[in-house]
Amino acid sequence: MARHSGLIAALLFVAAWGGAFLFWTGAGQDPSDVLAVAVALGVLAPALAFLLTLRAAPPPPAAPTAPREILFLALWVLVIAAWLGALGPSGISQAAFGLTPDTRAEAIAKVIEKLAMFVVVPGAVFLLVFRRGLRTFGIRRGMLNRRAALTFLGMAAFYTVLQFALGTGGDALVDGTYGPLVLAAGLPLAFVWLAVEAGLVEEFFFRALMQERLGKALRSPVAGLFLAAIVFAMAHVPGLALRGELADAGWALSAAYAMLVLAPAALALGVLWLRTRNLLLVVSVHAFVDLIPNFGKTAGWLGLTPVS
Repeated sequence: MARHSGLIAALLFVAAWGGAFLFWTGAGQDPSDVLAVAVALGVLAPALAFLLTLRAAPPPPAAPTAPREILFLALWVLVIAAWLGALGPSGISQAAFGLTPDTRAEAIAKVIEKLAMFVVVPGAVFLLVFRRGLRTFGIRRGMLNRRAALTFLGMAAFYTVLQFALGTGGDALVDGTYGPLVLAAGLPLAFVWLAVEAGLVEEFFFRALMQERLGKALRSPVAGLFLAAIVFAMAHVPGLALRGELADAGWALSAAYAMLVLAPAALALGVLWLRTRNLLLVVSVHAFVDLIPNFGKTAGWLGLTPVS
């Protein structure tokens, strides 16, 4: 069974994606955009990640997984889903302090809560209860090296082209909305912020913990890759259904969209983790993926104003 778990997980991923696509089109949604994004993110990006890491040093072997680690992760995913669904990523702070959404204070509260839920608590459990070391999380000497830098630059170039070819998120960067000085100051600041708010939070939990532990439990890194991608997508459903762009579409359509777009997007990051176990690398690539489409929002609460 362990020998075939990778194939089974891959087939499960394909079946889930296919089912989501049938539901999406059956609900009258345009299939062209999700198809293009899925091919770009779920096929081309993972292939590029694989090619860029062909000469990467073999990652250190991971320790075997105990059943209680998988049980904890499964339960903690449910806790996270309940927290996101009932309160939102800054819901505790908003309820306690009455913070206004989309302000600097709310953004800071959001990152603090996300760090606590996705990094601090599960990290502490693995360190103190399960007695895992920092290498378990992909934290070790030599993370910043020439090969990792070249891999980052290659992935960044791909995602930049993709954003401008398939999306509109980069329009504000080239249409004069922001001046050169704002872009020069804002892009690095936004990148650092997103590296913490999105990159560290999600890559630590979904790649360093979820994908790694599932892969070891099933004795197949490939199985961990595909199953963690599904979990990654489904964890975003509460946000999409309750507060995101699909808030009026319902839970089912939000779940379909997450499977169609976010699950394929997770594969390239999963390949990078599988090939390198370099947390800094996957965090940086994740931050860059979010940088262009989220620059305007991030620049707003950073106090970087558009050209009048």
